[in-house]
Amino acid sequence: MSQSATTADQTPEEAAGDDRRGFVTRILAVLCGGLAGAVPFLSGLIVVLDPLRRKADGGTFLRVTTLESVPDDGIARYFPGGRIRAPHFC
Repeated sequence: MSQSATTADQTPEEAAGDDRRGFVTRILAVLCGGLAGAVPFLSGLIVVLDPLRRKADGGTFLRVTTLESVPDDGIARYFPGGRIRAPHFC
């Protein structure tokens, strides 16, 4: 009852002002929520797309030996590398 009494006492201009304030409040809430959700989304997107963005720094194949020097018995052999600062994937 108090809600209808309050709206009955207001003029149409005052009621429209309240509606506009509620609309602006809702729009600001949506914008703040969108910004709060966009920050972690964009951070994750940057992390996922980073390998595609990064330039290769000389990632070429390194010839270890020739095919003729590999033995036919199938036993694995150790070939010492000549690179000093090779990337390690642990």
